[in-house]
Amino acid sequence: MLIEKSEFEKHLISLEKLVDLHVAIKDMDISLSTLYPVAIVKNNYFIIFDYNEKSGSYFFVKKCPAPMPVPKGIKAAFQLQEYDNKMTAVLSADTFDSIEGYVVAFHEFVHCYQQVYEGDLKKNLEVYQEAMNKNDPMWEINHPFPYEDEIFTEKTNELETFFNKEDGHGIHNYYAYMKNYLHPSDYEYMIWQQWKEGYARYIENNVRATFGLEKISREITEPYNRVSFYEIGSRTIDFIMQNENNLANNLEKLFHRML
Repeated sequence: MLIEKSEFEKHLISLEKLVDLHVAIKDMDISLSTLYPVAIVKNNYFIIFDYNEKSGSYFFVKKCPAPMPVPKGIKAAFQLQEYDNKMTAVLSADTFDSIEGYVVAFHEFVHCYQQVYEGDLKKNLEVYQEAMNKNDPMWEINHPFPYEDEIFTEKTNELETFFNKEDGHGIHNYYAYMKNYLHPSDYEYMIWQQWKEGYARYIENNVRATFGLEKISREITEPYNRVSFYEIGSRTIDFIMQNENNLANNLEKLFHRML
C-alpha cells in the first residue's frame, strides 16, 4: 500500500515533536517511560509507525486497510492485529494539530502500559468472568451498572464535597458503603473503570500541568454514567497518591488498594 511522501513526512514531523515532548514527562510516571507504536487513521486506513530506541525516532512500518470503519476523531489504545497484536495508540490524523492532542496521545500510552497488568487483574474479577461466559468482549462498555439507583446516586452526590474538603474519612466510608451495597460484579466494574480510565486521566492531568494546560475536571453530579467513573477515579487516585506514596509506579497494588 503506497503512501504519499508528503503525508509520510508530515506524520514523521508530528511524531518527532511527540518524542521531544516526551522528554519533559517521561520520568513523571512509569506508565510514561516508554513510547509505543502509533497508528494514524486516515480514510479508514492505518498508517503505522513504531519507535526505535537506538535512533530515538519513529519509523514508518506500513499502511493497511482498517478491518472495519473507524470512528471519526478516534483516540484509543488496543492490540493492533495489523501490527502483530502490539499495543498501539490509534489516533485520528488531527490529533497532532494541537498540544492538547499530543497530551491525549500520552493518555493513550498510559493505557498501553496498563495492558501489562490487565490480564492478571481481570481474570479474578466476577464481572469479567460473567462477561466471558456470555461471550461479551465489550463488557467494559456494555455492563448494565445501576447508575440510576437511588442510594448509589445519593451517596455519590456526596463525593464532590468530600474531595473538595479533602475528607479522607468521607471518601473511605463511601467506598466501604458501596462495596457492601452494590452487587459484587457492579462494584468490581466501578473500580475497574476508575482504575483504568481514572488513572489515565490522573496522569493526563499531571502532563497537562507540565505543559501549562488546564486540567480536566468535571463536577461529580448526576446523571451518572460510565464516564462519571473517569472523573471519580482520577480524583480518588490523586487523593490516594498524595497520602500513600508507596503506591506510586505500582498499578497492580493501586488496583488492589482501590478494590
